[in-house]
Amino acid sequence: MIKRIKYISRAARPMSADEVERLRDVSVRNNSAEGITGILIEVKGVFFQVMEGPQEAVDRLYERISN
Repeated sequence: MIKRIKYISRAARPMSADEVERLRDVSVRNNSAEGITGILIEVKGVFFQVMEGPQEAVDRLYERISN
């Protein structure tokens, strides 16, 4: 079963453009291995993310992000 989650969050600390790019690159690599796709948008420390993939993989990822 495919699951989709959308959420908005705020960075715990200010992040440089390079840090946001590294976060994106690591996320793409890790999420691809789990069959997860999506989009990540960051504007002034506020993130909007949509992730979609196998239910169990999305649940694990969201739990990691939430912690």
